[in-house]
Amino acid sequence: MTTLAVFMLPLSGNIFVKIFNIIGCRIIYQRVSFYYAVLSSVLLNFLITVPVALLVYAFYNLVPFEILYDVVILLFCLEFAGLRRYSMRVNHALRAGDTASAKTSLHPFVLREVSTLSSMGIAKAAVESLPLNFISGWFIPAFWYMVLGANGAFAATMIVILNKSFSPKQPLFSDFGKFNSLLYRTVSLFPVCFLFMVFLFGRRTNIALNCAFNSVRDHPYWLTGLVIGYIAGVMNITLGGPRIYEGTKIRYNRIGLKTEPAPVHIVLTYKKMRNSVFIALLFIVIGQSAWLL
Repeated sequence: MTTLAVFMLPLSGNIFVKIFNIIGCRIIYQRVSFYYAVLSSVLLNFLITVPVALLVYAFYNLVPFEILYDVVILLFCLEFAGLRRYSMRVNHALRAGDTASAKTSLHPFVLREVSTLSSMGIAKAAVESLPLNFISGWFIPAFWYMVLGANGAFAATMIVILNKSFSPKQPLFSDFGKFNSLLYRTVSLFPVCFLFMVFLFGRRTNIALNCAFNSVRDHPYWLTGLVIGYIAGVMNITLGGPRIYEGTKIRYNRIGLKTEPAPVHIVLTYKKMRNSVFIALLFIVIGQSAWLL
């Protein structure tokens, strides 16, 4: 059973997102009252998390070594969908003028509709999605693993998956997803703030900070605005603007400077986030070691 779990758990969180999203659509198939949507969301979270928690607890009691339990949990929590492969595919497709392939590679990583995006729109969506996927797929689980161990990482990952499954950005889940969005904002607060402190050691700090703090005011979710604004300032580009979610057009204020994103900014954003996450985790490890000493 342990061997089976090791092979089954390193699955992309997108698989569970799709499954839970289908369940949510079965429950909220039309617009309902706010209180009904929130109550349904809380009950569905309970019905999903309790059986999963029991399975994890049973697995913990079955494995012979605790280190094996940690490894399997981390294989599940850390997103192995390949952000580097994703960024490279979108970048190469745009450089070759193959927008259809770029949209295919982009689609699993964003909620917005990609069918109407231009080459510039694809590059902008990719640059915006990379930091958020780095944070939700890597840094949040790793941060809470360092702080609370494997169970903390697993709990944080479940919150991330449920938030993606019932995102309030989707018109159908505008009320249904608010409870999960609140949980996600709570679990991401300390990791994002800590990562932002690491950002302060980078280049173009003054311009990036100015863009970041301006986007905090303009973006509906200030933590997301903080990260996106910083990336826009560092890359000297503009982000934000209109996008379409399930046929509904939503306009976000523009963030950053005047230059529109190009394919090269996708790779640069990947490298910036990769290095920043690595340095942040290194700081945590050093801090933990110093504390234990």
